[in-house]
Amino acid sequence: MWAAYAFSGAGTLPRLPLLRTGLVTITAIYLLRGLILVPLHLGWPQHTDSFAIWSSLTVFLYGTAYAIGTTKAWHYLTV
Repeated sequence: MWAAYAFSGAGTLPRLPLLRTGLVTITAIYLLRGLILVPLHLGWPQHTDSFAIWSSLTVFLYGTAYAIGTTKAWHYLTV
């Protein structure tokens, strides 16, 4: 479903309901999930392993891509 919103925001799929709100929410979830490792590592470093680092980095990159795409398509999303 999240990919459908990304493709809809890019204009390759028909416009989905609440497109702008959906993309902003998806972006926020990805970025927050990617950044959650920082306080987790500071408070409980024993919970930080290679999977946590790589998955957080991957999710943060997804969030960055969504943020860039949403910013670039903002005018299209308001129409």
